[in-house]
Amino acid sequence: MLSRLVDVRAQNSNQYLRSQLVKVCALLFIAAAGLSSVLMLTTSLLPMRMMPFNLVIIVGSVMVYALAQRGHATLSAALLCTIVSIAIALTATPLFGMFEVNPASYIVPALLAGLLIGSQAAALFGILAVLEQIITAAWLGQLTQGTTITGLLVLGLVSILTWLTIQTLERAAEQARQQTNTARQAEAELRQQQQALEAANHELRSANQQQAALLELVRDLETPAIPILDGVLALPLIGHLDTRRAAHLTEAALQAVHRERARVVIIDITGVSVVDSAVAQRIEQLAQAIRLLGARVMLTGMRAEVAQTIAAQGLDFSAVETAGRLQDGVARVLDALATTPAPTPAPTPHSKHNGLA
Repeated sequence: MLSRLVDVRAQNSNQYLRSQLVKVCALLFIAAAGLSSVLMLTTSLLPMRMMPFNLVIIVGSVMVYALAQRGHATLSAALLCTIVSIAIALTATPLFGMFEVNPASYIVPALLAGLLIGSQAAALFGILAVLEQIITAAWLGQLTQGTTITGLLVLGLVSILTWLTIQTLERAAEQARQQTNTARQAEAELRQQQQALEAANHELRSANQQQAALLELVRDLETPAIPILDGVLALPLIGHLDTRRAAHLTEAALQAVHRERARVVIIDITGVSVVDSAVAQRIEQLAQAIRLLGARVMLTGMRAEVAQTIAAQGLDFSAVETAGRLQDGVARVLDALATTPAPTPAPTPHSKHNGLA
């Protein structure tokens, strides 16, 4: 129920909060005026001559409530401060007054205006408060009294201090809003940068995966083990044979020999651009590793400068057959396979018994 009473229709949070405060003040004014009217009708504590005054306050507060309900925060606050200012001024007059009004009460409309509207409204209602006190004192014939002059000076000083205080608060609030907006913009830019980094990271991972797949394909293509005959593998080497490639070639060749059960491995170095001492040592190590698996090694594509390099380094290729061209090596292997007799199967016990008979 209370939330419905103070609920408003406002476009932004600032108007919403100010309209709520105005509605609360209007409800308090309506309640105070209604209570005083009830006291006038039921008791003799308040004079009946204040009834029209209470009715004006109630009607004005209802108008303030209706304006605040529609979200007109500035207009409803200005009307509320005007009603408060008029109420204080009329209470101090002989027509309605029965209480002594403290001069500090005149600053209340300026405070309300400063909190609900702004520093300019506080200055305006502060000036009106000074004028009201001057008019009231002149009406009562107290303008030249020392207490009146002192009250006017105090009221003016308090009005100036109120204006300065509210202006300082407004500047601080504006700086806080600017800092908040700056922080939000920085946060939005940071989110955009983070999203851009995530997108770039995703693209980089995709590119790395593609590059890894291409490198794997290149490794498979640069170290092919081609079975050309049953039990015969050909390892054509192309390009430069560095340490990394030699290690990968050795691993792939040994796996192929074991998998194909190869008896002869032809290493062709026709496509190797430069065969220096380091390359010759890597070829020797490859041949030794293959021989450890029980396969013969034949080196084809041997050129004069390659032979000179091997001789100069004192490398041991005595257990490796050599041929000038790959075709010559394949033909030599075919001749060796053709002249090698096929192994005879071992006789079974049944056949031995028949032979003895």
